[in-house]
Parts: sequence; C-alpha cells; structure tokens
Amino acid sequence: MKSFLMRTTLTKAHQISLAIIVGLLVVPTVVSGWQLWSATKKIDYVAQVGVPGAHLIGSIDGLMNKYRKEQWQYLALHPGDPQLAECTDSMTDEKAEMLGLFAAYRQLPLQQRGREELATFQADWRDYVDVTANELTLADSGQYQAAIDTFNTGHGQAKWDSLKKDLAAWRANDVAVASAYRATARQWARWSVAAIVVLLTAALLLTIKVSRLLKTRLTRGLRRLSAAAGGIAAGEVDQQIEVDADDEIAEVARAFADMVTYLRGVVNTMQDQAQQLATMAHHDALTGLPNRRAWDLAIADGLKAAHRSGAQLCVAVIDIDHFKSYNDTHGHPAGDALLRTAAKAWRAVLHPSHLLARYGGEEFTIMTSNATVDQVVAIVARLRTATPSGQTFSAGIAVWDGSETGEQLVRRADDALYRAKHAGRDQAQVAELATR
Repeated sequence: MKSFLMRTTLTKAHQISLAIIVGLLVVPTVVSGWQLWSATKKIDYVAQVGVPGAHLIGSIDGLMNKYRKEQWQYLALHPGDPQLAECTDSMTDEKAEMLGLFAAYRQLPLQQRGREELATFQADWRDYVDVTANELTLADSGQYQAAIDTFNTGHGQAKWDSLKKDLAAWRANDVAVASAYRATARQWARWSVAAIVVLLTAALLLTIKVSRLLKTRLTRGLRRLSAAAGGIAAGEVDQQIEVDADDEIAEVARAFADMVTYLRGVVNTMQDQAQQLATMAHHDALTGLPNRRAWDLAIADGLKAAHRSGAQLCVAVIDIDHFKSYNDTHGHPAGDALLRTAAKAWRAVLHPSHLLARYGGEEFTIMTSNATVDQVVAIVARLRTATPSGQTFSAGIAVWDGSETGEQLVRRADDALYRAKHAGRDQAQVAELATR
C-alpha cells in the first residue's frame, strides 16, 4: 500500500485515503446509527406507551376497587335508604370513567400485544359489570342474602377474580415490554458507542499512517522547491525544477519553474542592460572608443604594471588640426562623421595591445607598453597617414619617468602637443622628462 501511495499523485492519495476512511466510518456508522435510531424508538415507546400505560393501568385498578367498594356498600343498604341513590350515581360515574380510561389507553401507539390485552380486559370488565348488575337486582328485590352470597362467593366473585387476574397479566406484560425495551435500548446504545469509538480510533490511526505517507511525498517536493529557492536567493537563477507528478505540489513546482524562467529572463535582461550601461559608462557614444573615465582607469593599471615589470610606457595625445573650422564649414554632423571615421581608421592601424581613447572633443590619447620613443613616433606617423578627408593632426608624446601619476604624464604629453601646434601643426613633438 505504501509503494502504491508513493506512486500515486498527492490528489489521488487524498482521494484514496478519504475513500478508505469513508469505508471504515460511514458504513459501520450507518449501522450504528440505525441501532441508535432503533434504540431511540424503543426509548420513545417506553416514554410514550410504557409510562402513560402504566399510569392508566394503575388508574383502572384503582377505579375497579372503588367500583367494587361501591357495590359492597350498595348491598349493605336497605331499600329506601337515601344513600342507595348516591351509590347508584357513583357506580354510573365510575363505569363512564372506566370507559374513558379504556379510550385513553387505546389512543396510545400500542403494539398488537397491548391492543389484545386491552380488548381482553375490556370484555372481562363488561362481563363483570353485567353479572354484578344482576346481583344488585336481587338485592333490590329483597333477596339480600342470595345477592351477598352470589356476590361474595358465587359467579360475581369468580368474575372479579378473573378480572383481577387479567389486570395483573396486563400490567406484567406492560412492565415486561417496557423493561425489555429499556434493556435493548441500553445494549444497542452501548454497542453503537463502542463501535463508533473503535471506528474513530481506526480512522485516526489510518489518518496518521496516510498523513505520514503523504508527508514523505509532500516534503520531498517541498525540499526541491526549498533548494531551488535557496539557489535563486544565492543568485543562481539557472535552476531546473523537476516536476515528476501531477498533484498540488507539482502545480506549485510548475508555477515556481515558470517564475524561475521569468526571473531568469529578467536577470538576463538586467545583465545585458548592465553590460550596456557599463559599455556606455566606459565608451564614447560617438566613436565607440574608450572614454575619459575608461582612460583614467586604464592608465592607472598601466602604470602599476610598468612599475612591476620595468617596461617603458609612453603616452601620445592627438588633436585634429583646425577641427573647429571644419565644423563651421561642413557642419557638426560632418564633424561627428570625421571623428567616427578617424577613430575607426586609427584603430585599424594600432596593435591590439595599444590603447586608443577619446579624451575629449577632437582630442585622443594613445598608451603603449614596451615601445621606444622612436617606435611611438612611427606609430603616430602611420596614424597621420590613415587620417581621413585629408585632415591632419598634431601630437605630443611623453615617456613615463617611473614616478609621475597618469595625470602628470598626460599633462607633459599635452604640453608637447601645444608646442607642436605652435610649431605649425601636422607634426609630433616629444616631451622632455620632468625635472624634479
């Protein structure tokens, strides 16, 4: 069963466990409920029939004795006694009251046995009333002794004894039925409660077992999600979420995988944008060359490397001649085009190890390593030849003295550039080493 549940999806496992619990609980509980219902009906019968019936039987017994007593009193009186009329009226009322008690008992939801007991007793009562009425008639005719003998030991007494016997049997049967119903109701109630307790215990144990099985599957999926979430939190967005089921956890995993895919796209986009921003931050938008910020970082690194290796580092500053006049004559778009084509042409001439940057405006800088001054002068000459549109430029070249900063080195090269412009432009000047 465990392996089956582990292969089953979480939803199906819930359905199976629910079906088992329903099978263990509902069907036996229905039986127990039916027993409880039956017990309740029996208790209701005791409440609706047994108790009122016992009360009515007691009232009938008392009324019988009262009627018998009135008959004895009637026989003890002489003709003309005014109490005879009172006795007659009392017996008439008692017979009517007896009929009322019979009717009241008949209105109860009786079983067949109860109806038979009532019919038998009612017939015996009518016989007793008829027989004793004849005996009272004998007394009225003056035959007192005959009436008393018949009433006391004759046919009237026999009917009375039979009536009392029927009443005792009726009462005993009523008590027996009520007692049996009470006992059965209590027994069935105990069985039902015991069955429900056992079933609830079994259902609880089964629920615990199924919960453990489901927990194993649930926690396995959650551990995968947790591991993936931890990786994402650590910046590893290339997470692969394994989905090997079709349950609620799988739905969460798929949603999580979709989120990871979306985040991966967002991160890639952000990385691309960050790369673009980094490129924009360190490259000139017009020429695509490293800008002033990139130059400052590069020359600082170059000076450190030259200091460690002892290699000679040179810087050249180039300024296109008469660029303002070119802009005024041809327009700024043409000036921008000149800067772009010049940068492209110069970059094609330079070695990949040489750094060419746009320092600002029409001014460019070059940094070389392990090149002599003469070699740098030759490089600048090749750049002049590659300059487009017949334009010329002036250049200043400086060799690092081993201690100055990058800014100081560029300033010396810029001073040499200034001298080249004053010397007639379209030439390069080499800066002298700084004096300390």
